[in-house]
Amino acid sequence: MKRPLMFDECEIVFFDLWDVGTSIDLNQIIKLFPSSQKRKFRISKKTPKNIILPEPLNIHLEDYFPKNAEIFEKISIFVQFYEDGVISFITRSIVKKVSLEELDLFRKTQKVKFPNKAPISLKKWINQQFQHIYAQIRPFITKELYKFNVRDPESYSVFCIRDKNINASNFVETQKDLVAKFLSREHSNNKLHHTQITDILNNKFSYFEKDLLLFESERALIFDPYRDYEDILAIVELSNYMSLELQNLDFILDKWLKDAEIESTFLFQNKNHRQIKLKAKRIQQLRIDALFMLENIENVSKIIGNFFLGEIYKHICNLFDLSSWIISIRARIAYLTEVYSLSIQNSSEDKMWKLELLMALFFSLEIILFLIDIIRV
Repeated sequence: MKRPLMFDECEIVFFDLWDVGTSIDLNQIIKLFPSSQKRKFRISKKTPKNIILPEPLNIHLEDYFPKNAEIFEKISIFVQFYEDGVISFITRSIVKKVSLEELDLFRKTQKVKFPNKAPISLKKWINQQFQHIYAQIRPFITKELYKFNVRDPESYSVFCIRDKNINASNFVETQKDLVAKFLSREHSNNKLHHTQITDILNNKFSYFEKDLLLFESERALIFDPYRDYEDILAIVELSNYMSLELQNLDFILDKWLKDAEIESTFLFQNKNHRQIKLKAKRIQQLRIDALFMLENIENVSKIIGNFFLGEIYKHICNLFDLSSWIISIRARIAYLTEVYSLSIQNSSEDKMWKLELLMALFFSLEIILFLIDIIRV
């Protein structure tokens, strides 16, 4: 059996983003973590200076040195707090002398060993770190529209091969099946169809002579002996941030629509105009809140133009199919608008019917009085 190619060094970067509420009070975060600072995006690779990216508060939580140093030299955790209610955990670890096959199941199979503690998988350990931070900052989170528990995070993994002796293009060309299965998280024993392999490996990105970047919906593979990929990681995080926020807004709208359907049923059955007005106002407020939330998500960044990082951002957004989420959200907002319009129309028609009935009674009374006068004469 052919021995797999071993990479001298690989940095694994795990992104885990949680949507915890409507907003986070960053001023309180600064007081709690005095070392926190706004993340600054380093402009590189001919990126225009007029792009807009969010500037979350960033803290270097801690460096951990597990007992099993033969696997993990060091694990570093960085936490980023977004004002719009998102907490992003970035876990970085450097591993040496590892093959692509070993990296494939790294997050689930490799255990982190700390003194006086049972071994734990990276995935569970990261979640524990989040729970600890979340408990600390919970008083600074505004929930408002988020009347549900924190949902599962948006997770993404980036594997950065920093081996100077690897010819990335040759490796990918000769190991197409292996690389495609790695990116798509397919089991190594499965044989992919050549059309799937072509589709997965069709979009390769390179800026320098020896770097190569490949992206899929849950993980990316970066070959970069220059170790110049911090800007790429920022774009990956932003794409996952957008995906998380759109999915959660869609989830919120789904709950709102169910409430709106109940309230619209009430509107069509109830004749109390004051209650109808209050219910209609509630539906209108939901619609306005949803529009503002979508507007905030869409305007959190401005990456427009045909430049290297912009092309990568568009590619990842296409992989996440963010446009479909936006279409779904706009359709739900349109439905809320329709429910509101129908409720107002129903209320107006009911008022008109009562006015017409009143007018009919008035004219009937006049005729009766007129007939009485004739009889008396």
